[in-house]
Amino acid sequence: MGTRKTVEINGNEIVVQETQILMFQNEIEKLSSNGDISYLEAIYEYCESNNVEIDTVKNLISKNLMSKITQEAEDRKLIKGEPGARLPI
Repeated sequence: MGTRKTVEINGNEIVVQETQILMFQNEIEKLSSNGDISYLEAIYEYCESNNVEIDTVKNLISKNLMSKITQEAEDRKLIKGEPGARLPI
């Protein structure tokens, strides 16, 4: 049996398998890998096609995926990065 993780979804604690989290992450990576859509758009598309509330998946996002989402948002000037966090080009 795989490792289990407790996540909070809509105020309820739910136990999920690490493999379920990895499957979600892999699906998001696959959807955004061709560059046609962003990570955020991939998450939205995943939720729409699987009839899942967006608030439900926020606890399934790993630090690595969150880092990629944040970097993408900074690159698109959707959010400001931390001053001095990136070297000027």
